Amino acid sequence: MLLGGAINAATAAADHPSLVEAMAAMSRVGRVISPQQERYDFYARKYRVFRRMYDFQMEIKGIMG
Repeated sequence: MLLGGAINAATAAADHPSLVEAMAAMSRVGRVISPQQERYDFYARKYRVFRRMYDFQMEIKGIMG
């Protein structure tokens, strides 16, 4: 997130003529992190909890106006 902001700022400040050129100058290829299949069920449950909490928050927001 910080790198993306820096790339956008560098382009806006005309340090680089385009986002593509700023990305090439300011970043590099790193390692690929693959999902751990054995953790899928855990994160699926976590996401279900998050969705229920979000829906509840929106319901409360509607009540409060």
